[in-house]
Amino acid sequence: MGLFKGEAEIAAPPSPQTGMTIAAFVLAIVSICIAVAALIITIINTVRITRLNRRMSNHDCSNSSTPVINPSTTTSSSNKHRTIFHPSTKPPYYACIFTSVQNKSVPKALDGYSTLANEMEELAKQQNGYMGIDSVRGITISYWESSDSMREWKEQVDHRAAQLLGKERFYNDYHVHIAKVEREYALKKQQ
Repeated sequence: MGLFKGEAEIAAPPSPQTGMTIAAFVLAIVSICIAVAALIITIINTVRITRLNRRMSNHDCSNSSTPVINPSTTTSSSNKHRTIFHPSTKPPYYACIFTSVQNKSVPKALDGYSTLANEMEELAKQQNGYMGIDSVRGITISYWESSDSMREWKEQVDHRAAQLLGKERFYNDYHVHIAKVEREYALKKQQ
């Protein structure tokens, strides 16, 4: 049937077994694609972390005049506080509160920390929705116009690499709190 010109071709419907085989094949291909994508992301992050490590190992922090963003290792007499955030936007806006305990077990573990923190601050300033930052002794608060802009910052590629490096090298413990700021008030004394 259907071998000669002009004859109607009649195709047999696919068997249920063929349908299952095709579905299993498609699922296997999708799984392989996901695995390859995850491998590529891992390789990219490994390269970025290696570059950050190399940059930090080449940087002598003892001679650096760069301020420390998260100085949890300072003593109370030399407590550094830095406030950059002065809202130009009325609430609501969002705050990412990052509290940390730095790794003090290996003295070299903190080499390069302030350099990386400053690089991340400069990179954050370039992100959509970034409003500012406050930081003091192991607490850093970044402010964002929306939760979406905060989420985009969390997923930014260089920031992701810095997060991985922080987990591996800089922090013994950290906590992240996300908050919606609905009200604010301040005191500014004349000097």
